[in-house]
Amino acid sequence: MMHSILPSPGQLRFCGWAAAFGLLLSSLQAESFPPTGLSFEGSTHIEIDPPPESPILFVEMWVKLPEAGYDGDGTMITPLTDTTQTGHYLAVWTREGRVVAEIRDGSTEDRLFSESLINDGEWHHVGVLFRDTSAPAPLAENSDGIVIYINGEEDARTPHNDSFPTANRGAGIGRRERSNPSHYFEGTLSQIRVWDRALGESEIQENMYAERSGDEPGLVAYWKLDDTADNVAWDASPSENHGTIVRPVHDWSWAGFVTADSAVIKAGRPDTPPALQVATGSEFQDTLEIDPASIIDAGDLGQLAEYRVEGLQPDTLYHYRWADRQEEGPFGQFRTMPERAASFTLGFSACAGTGSNHEVFDVIRSHEPDFFVHTGDLHYEDIATNDVNRFYRAYHDVLLGSPRQNRLFRSMPVAYMWDDHDYGPNNSDSTAPGREAALASYRNVVPHYPAALGEAPDTPVGQAFSAGRVRFIMPDLRSHRTPNSAPDGPDKTMMGHDQRAWFKEEMLAARDDYALIVLVSGVPWISPDGGHSDSWASFQHERHLISQFMVENGIDNVVMIAGDAHMLGADDGSNNTYATVDGVTGPGFPVYHAAALDRGGSVKGGPYSHPTFPGGGHFGLLHIEDNGERIRATFEGRHYDEGVKLELQYETGTRSFGAWARSHFTAAERADEAIGGLYADPGGDSISNLVKYAFGLDPWTPVARGDLPTTEFPADNGRFRIHYRERSDARDIEYVTEISHDLETWTAADVTETLRESDGDRKGFDKVTVETTTLDTVERAFIRIKIRLRDDKVESDPPRL
Repeated sequence: MMHSILPSPGQLRFCGWAAAFGLLLSSLQAESFPPTGLSFEGSTHIEIDPPPESPILFVEMWVKLPEAGYDGDGTMITPLTDTTQTGHYLAVWTREGRVVAEIRDGSTEDRLFSESLINDGEWHHVGVLFRDTSAPAPLAENSDGIVIYINGEEDARTPHNDSFPTANRGAGIGRRERSNPSHYFEGTLSQIRVWDRALGESEIQENMYAERSGDEPGLVAYWKLDDTADNVAWDASPSENHGTIVRPVHDWSWAGFVTADSAVIKAGRPDTPPALQVATGSEFQDTLEIDPASIIDAGDLGQLAEYRVEGLQPDTLYHYRWADRQEEGPFGQFRTMPERAASFTLGFSACAGTGSNHEVFDVIRSHEPDFFVHTGDLHYEDIATNDVNRFYRAYHDVLLGSPRQNRLFRSMPVAYMWDDHDYGPNNSDSTAPGREAALASYRNVVPHYPAALGEAPDTPVGQAFSAGRVRFIMPDLRSHRTPNSAPDGPDKTMMGHDQRAWFKEEMLAARDDYALIVLVSGVPWISPDGGHSDSWASFQHERHLISQFMVENGIDNVVMIAGDAHMLGADDGSNNTYATVDGVTGPGFPVYHAAALDRGGSVKGGPYSHPTFPGGGHFGLLHIEDNGERIRATFEGRHYDEGVKLELQYETGTRSFGAWARSHFTAAERADEAIGGLYADPGGDSISNLVKYAFGLDPWTPVARGDLPTTEFPADNGRFRIHYRERSDARDIEYVTEISHDLETWTAADVTETLRESDGDRKGFDKVTVETTTLDTVERAFIRIKIRLRDDKVESDPPRL
């Protein structure tokens, strides 16, 4: 239902000569009051908490539209809005020079237009009464549901026979809604007051030209907008609902391809981008100045520049700014990746409407993750044409059109991989009509790590990167994908055959060189076989191949973060069983879902070992704690307003020499066989790195006698015994007990018993006692532990003790 009063253009209503004089007097006095106000342009708006709930809201303010004849559509204030549902709000806005007051609760709408025009470029006082059906009868003159006052005089009214929206109340100034912001206001506002009671004309006229103390009866919010320092809209009422002023930005940037000593920054400006200044301190005392490595014309994005910053220090926070705007201070920041064992936090999520300015982005930023992994659907443009400018425009709407996303992406490095809606149409694949343009725009706009198969125009943009002892593998699951509807089998692939071969090689290398592998999937991994869903369930043959490969090769230090499913959810690995090899079922790694950022809820895939929470406003934090021997990964599934909804931990140890070396050596030291090699002796104590790895020792510290194996002979039963610490987590070494009578010829000892117990607080290690047969007839004998790499890791002349 809808009630509207819309007079003909230019029509004004005067109640006799006195009313006409009153309007003239209001216009004249408005020249000196209000003294100041806040100018709204572009996407400027104020985010505030709501006033107390009341069945009566009276809103008054001073308004000046940008110029005479202005007829734009913009929201001045939403004193009440449902933060979870689009189209549930109270609003005061302008259209074609008139004031509009609206109550909307889903499909039910009451909208009232003022008879008077206020688009003459002058100040006007506007008052609006909203009254719902539960309100007690107010003053007789205000008995209707919506009443508009212009310059202290009643101008229009209409009934309202329903209640206000009531759930999750929020408020805002300068735009419509929160979850789906729109209708940004242009003009100037001042002296905004919200009352929880009706005001009559005489009181309205008394209030118009006077500042109030803030403690008047019924005054529940009072934003004077005469002091906006620190971008705060101060509330002078006892409610103290101070607002945050969000101003538009004209430039954008984001950092990616961040390593321990370098970073790439992609940035856009309407004019020619100048040099970028980079420094460790926000005061920019020691500054690197970097000229653009390349500049391209990116259509609506303006001039797009790429900056390559090198020679940086690991695990260090850097600030950057435009060289021609030094007085504005830092524009963005990024932290380089840690090079050795380190603890850090990453944020991740997916699925946000195009240009969404949801509060979740500010909440993510408030947790200060070291970097953010975006798992897809950066926007929902569903572009179905091979027009690179359409894709540029979509990036523009995200990076520049959303102040909150702009701030987030300028505050930390981003690793982003698309899904369907930001690559092409819904459920898109290699047949998407805009595939060529999508790949080109991604390479031009996104500061990505090197693509797995190179940067040729038709290659996928899958990539991998490292943070300390964690390897992230992020394949492109769209641009070379077989359609979901194709029959499953060897020819059906989500990755493309070449990218899948790279993926396997990357997994093997990560197994041998890192303590933890994080897989990034844009779609659900755990899902029942069969059908044509937009998930790995439609690619069960390929999922089985990958699972079998992981089980066969002992790749079991893995977690996955996944997108697309609009929910928080997690599985501890118990439902991740798609291959069985020699009785071993797996791959069994945990899977963590965190979405949607602002889209509606849905549960996809499963079953999951933990409950699911569908809906918007969701994101994940993955806390990595690495003490140099063990890694604990703690997943927190969070709602922006409700906090932690889901928590799950995964722990793994140092499984390989490569992962151990990353705890103790820099990249340069690892590359030097004399320092980081298997048989190097950086500690100078004649004990090799391989032996120190096997016994859990520091390669740089001379070994104490008690850290090495000890022997007993004869023991209480006349046998040899040797005691040592064994790395039980290791997958690449083995310990062999050997006997010799002359120190030249060694043979495997005849072991009669092996005793093993946990090594106290040292997780991942066992205390081992090996007992050999009695050597009664031998005058002398020697025993040793030989450390060697197993299977494909066997080396010549392995170390011995």
